[in-house]
Amino acid sequence: MFSWQRTIRLGATAGVMMAVVAGCSTEPATVAGPASAAAAAAPTAVTRLAAEQDAVLGPVGYDGIDLGMTVAQARNTGKIAEIKGPDEDLGCRSFTTRAGWSGYINEGKVVSIIPQNVPRTPEGITAGSTAADVRATYPDLKLGVNWSSATVLGHPANRYGFMGIRQSDSAAPQAVTSLLLFSADTNVCHN
Repeated sequence: MFSWQRTIRLGATAGVMMAVVAGCSTEPATVAGPASAAAAAAPTAVTRLAAEQDAVLGPVGYDGIDLGMTVAQARNTGKIAEIKGPDEDLGCRSFTTRAGWSGYINEGKVVSIIPQNVPRTPEGITAGSTAADVRATYPDLKLGVNWSSATVLGHPANRYGFMGIRQSDSAAPQAVTSLLLFSADTNVCHN
């Protein structure tokens, strides 16, 4: 047998084997090549949720946006989808990010961050953490009418907000339902 015939026969055999192996997979077949920009830029809901569940809120920011950033700095991260009102407006304005979470700007700076899904604090407080867990981690927990808050460890100008833990429910079992991060020394534009 000539060597070129052996090469053709080996190549054909490899091609058939690849087709058989690909046919056995439950995954859709893909062709190797550069990924499109749209596919790379748009993670699926599952990958976004997994990333957010593993995400950490604080001590100074979340997902590349930090408390105290100016409007221009926040826009320059490429993470901002929309800021309500003109940039010259120094009053309270809400913003949303491309990832779907939101926050507020006041006096031209980011003053609060409100994740869409519940991340965790660096100390491990997250959805389902009890009021006792929160108080043990943040001893200065202050119970509020709508939600409670505590100073971010090592960052006294910042506070965590704990939805689901309220003053009116202090006798009943309570647990964190969502978190927020805000600046303690300015009007954060929400109750």
